Amino acid sequence: MWLGNKALRAGISASLCMLASKLLKLKYPFFAVLPAVIPLSTNLEDTIKSSGNRLMGSAIGAIAGILLASSFYTSNAVLTGIGIVIIIYICRFINWENSASIACLLFISVMSGIKGDTVLTYSLHRLLDTFIGIAIAATVNNLVFSLTAYSSFRKNTKIIYDNLLRGVQSKIFSNIDFEIEDLYSEINNLHGLLKIYRDEIHFKKSKDFKLKQMNLIYENIRRGLMELNIINSMEQTSLPNNENMNRLNKVLGTQKPYKECAASKINTVYNYHLEKLIKSIEIIHKECV
Repeated sequence: MWLGNKALRAGISASLCMLASKLLKLKYPFFAVLPAVIPLSTNLEDTIKSSGNRLMGSAIGAIAGILLASSFYTSNAVLTGIGIVIIIYICRFINWENSASIACLLFISVMSGIKGDTVLTYSLHRLLDTFIGIAIAATVNNLVFSLTAYSSFRKNTKIIYDNLLRGVQSKIFSNIDFEIEDLYSEINNLHGLLKIYRDEIHFKKSKDFKLKQMNLIYENIRRGLMELNIINSMEQTSLPNNENMNRLNKVLGTQKPYKECAASKINTVYNYHLEKLIKSIEIIHKECV
């Protein structure tokens, strides 16, 4: 899932960076597109931090290029190597190791790419190109994170909901135990998507009605699975009461007849948990189907 997400973000960012380069008539679009194809992060908060670090890393590379290229011959191989070592150590010292690659690339471009321009002019232009690319990539990441996390959550919810209904139908109507363990990994994935979306909203410090809906769906899926697990562990000596049978037929789209069962404590407990299970299913159905 996240491989496709990263590919989508990189593709959109690269296209927008190329478009911006043409509109702004940038001389070297490469430096604007470069940040788009270097992965940022898998969550929004880290993406913002990473973007800031890359901006500073680019500045370090440009400043190093200006200082060395202004003082020495720009194609000096030994000097270029020394500059790379210094930049990497600086980035590591200030905990910006992920920014070292883009800082080094900008430094190399300054050391090897000056043709007719002054060192300062060339460096500032390349730095501006890179800043534009980083800004576009960060913006795309911001938008795609929210869209993909929410859409993936909805898609996974539908799959889990359908499997939950099959499990209920198998256990209640046919007394066939449902392999609940198969759903736990899917629910863990769902919780991961919820956490990503929640962290994004928290970082933006904004309110989102979708988050409330997602929390409600997740909690009822978890609660419904717990109730089904309890019913699964009970001996099938009980049957749904009339009210539960009517509600089951409605949510499952079936027309199973009601069968009277002798009153007993186990039957009361059975229908208590079945009622809670049906309630969770009804809420999930209302919110996402």
